[in-house]
Amino acid sequence: MQLKEGSHLNDRVVEGVGGKGVPMLALDEFIAATGLSPSFVKMDIEGAEFDALRGCPKLLAEGRPVLALEQAPDDMRCHELLLKAGYVAVDLSTYRRIRTSADFAAPTGVANVLFVPEEKAASSPYLDERQEMVTTIPSARFTRDEAGSANLSVGLTLPAGRYVVRADFSANGKDNEVFCGLDVDGVTVFRYHTFTAFMAECYRDWVIQLDRPAVLQPFLRFVKGSDPSLDWRGVEIIRLPAFDAHPGPVVF
Repeated sequence: MQLKEGSHLNDRVVEGVGGKGVPMLALDEFIAATGLSPSFVKMDIEGAEFDALRGCPKLLAEGRPVLALEQAPDDMRCHELLLKAGYVAVDLSTYRRIRTSADFAAPTGVANVLFVPEEKAASSPYLDERQEMVTTIPSARFTRDEAGSANLSVGLTLPAGRYVVRADFSANGKDNEVFCGLDVDGVTVFRYHTFTAFMAECYRDWVIQLDRPAVLQPFLRFVKGSDPSLDWRGVEIIRLPAFDAHPGPVVF
């Protein structure tokens, strides 16, 4: 395999010549050599996920790990392979079950997908398809600056729980940089960093876990440049009740 320059902030793994050679080791070979068998596998290897999965049929059949893979709706090879191996899938941005490519939010170019063995699905809150609409915050409630940044002027108080914040916007700009994410009680808890066109295509759904009641403020802030094509329409807040009975993640 070869490493070649990618289109965003990363490189891509491709077959052929012309890039930089990268040595490979199949997961099944690694397990056989070390005796270590993972219970969770995260893959974000720039298009080589399918090849990696082809290198671990024994792990999938016997170890049955949970997997998180970066996937594109126009390439469902990993999905088809894992479904045949007895897995079910959910989009980790939207928490929607992925049965076909049509289940991805539109538009989207890439998504992180959780694959859970069928025998573990019934006990996983990630596979619970209940979603409760909390509210819609229209664009009029966001302040805008000269660059076009959008900040919720008065925060929304939410009870403890897990939520999807779904930003509704479109954009075509590529010659800019933006931060897009969530402030909780005045502190930025996470943010995406890229240009507006890629943000609108791939990163409009933001998941948050609140361990106590808190004030939520979504934002899109320009770091460099602007984008006249940005059409900011507001956000939806969706609650995921399946996580009420599960403790939140431990953060250090």
